[in-house]
Amino acid sequence: MSTSSLQVSQRFCASDTDLTVCSSDGVLFKVHLKNLGTHSGVFAGAGDATRPENGDEPVELSETADVLGLLFQFMYPQPQPDLRSLNFTVLAALAEAAEKYMVYPALAPCRLRMNDSVCAHPLEVLVYAVRHDHISLANESAHQSMGCAVAQALDTLPPDTFREWLLFYERWHRETAKSLAYMATFSQHASLVQKCTADPNPACTFRKELDAAGGWSRTIREMKFMTDPKVARIQRSLLRSQCAPIAVQCIPVFSF
Repeated sequence: MSTSSLQVSQRFCASDTDLTVCSSDGVLFKVHLKNLGTHSGVFAGAGDATRPENGDEPVELSETADVLGLLFQFMYPQPQPDLRSLNFTVLAALAEAAEKYMVYPALAPCRLRMNDSVCAHPLEVLVYAVRHDHISLANESAHQSMGCAVAQALDTLPPDTFREWLLFYERWHRETAKSLAYMATFSQHASLVQKCTADPNPACTFRKELDAAGGWSRTIREMKFMTDPKVARIQRSLLRSQCAPIAVQCIPVFSF
């Protein structure tokens, strides 16, 4: 690759650097291997890229300059970028890059900001949370996404996640209809039921009011989109030990 015509980052352009990285949109970043190796579980092995047999070619990465410029700031002793000012597209890409390259100083801030974005971007946050096994965030974003259209979920979620989401969606709204039907039998809840009936995701929009009314289904509150694999194995083991060798009749119980 000819680098003579490429733009060089104004922030990362020191003359004593020992690694050049090229973004997907053609911006060069001159960085220090020591900094990258200290703060990243992946870039710790980037020294191979500078061996003589590899020439002077820059290391090409799939992230844009906006994302890499933020990511590299987390690996230098300087004030860290304020992620609150980022638009969600850049934030999501930065969070993915932090996970991909295991940039330790960026992981917690990115996860925090993705958590703050759940209400505005539930499906996109769900993709991120499932991909990186953030169980609590996956469950909250799944709950918040129950007001999204199925077509929107189909366009946003990977096929395997969409399948699980659709099953979760059907169960969630089935339980919601049951809860609203039960609450409608109490005159004091008439106005709340009316508001909930007109909302695509009343369990989240009116969460506090429904909890205060005391009539909301515990099944919905405790519904999990993603379960900790360790917990799931323990639960299955306990279930097997309780059910064998005696046959147990299972009776469905609904709690409101």
